[in-house]
Amino acid sequence: MKAGNWDRKKFMGAELYGKVLGIVGLGRIGKEVASRMQSFGMKTIGYDPITPPEVSASWGVEQMSLEQLWPQCDYITVHTPLMPSTVGLLNDETFAKCKKGVKVVNCARGGIIDEAALLRALESGQCGGAGLDVFVEEPPKDRALVNHPNVIGCPHLGASTKEAQARCGQDIALQIVDMVNRKNLIGAVSSIQLFTEAFSIVFFAIVFAGVLVTEGVQIESFSAPVNHMGEQWYCVGVSKLLKDLNVLKPLVTEAAQVTL
Repeated sequence: MKAGNWDRKKFMGAELYGKVLGIVGLGRIGKEVASRMQSFGMKTIGYDPITPPEVSASWGVEQMSLEQLWPQCDYITVHTPLMPSTVGLLNDETFAKCKKGVKVVNCARGGIIDEAALLRALESGQCGGAGLDVFVEEPPKDRALVNHPNVIGCPHLGASTKEAQARCGQDIALQIVDMVNRKNLIGAVSSIQLFTEAFSIVFFAIVFAGVLVTEGVQIESFSAPVNHMGEQWYCVGVSKLLKDLNVLKPLVTEAAQVTL
């Protein structure tokens, strides 16, 4: 349109209504995807080795084995971690079991879909299109998939909204406050040694920015304050770790540094 074109035939689409969506990975994100796609009238089926079938059934997802799932899907979306059992989960063999023209989406981790197999499936027509937000190599040097006419690619934008970034900063800050107070941590934690000096994030109040400058530490990013147990905490990304947290002692009661 901006170029003055009016090529309607080029953009003939297909409805989601009545189509079958296979969701591989029925955790928190898989559940949210199911809810949203059901609003378009899609039938949602799925696979997850952990979530009980009766639980996923309560949100309208019928669970089955992968062998049963592949041939039924018009669309497949993956929402699993990247681990040995999920590397290349969609490959030449599994694409061959799918409906001709199946469309796939990967907004989880690069490598869950075998990129070479996906390209072959796109070229043969076995795969009708792909939406990719993640790649094995980021940014990808091999542009074959990115440049394919039936691929929509994004530069790993999964959490790139102002709202998501604010929630992320708040969640991290709350976790660190709980860590400092030696409370239980919730969710996945990177392999770091807690409560050691080997901890590029600092948590304290922003009025201490002057101390950082004095110590040669630059602020890279900043998250809004979080109220927790009557205390106000800030999450600040820094250029390097503060060598000695004792410089903060006259100004703050609790502080922590972490490299995630």
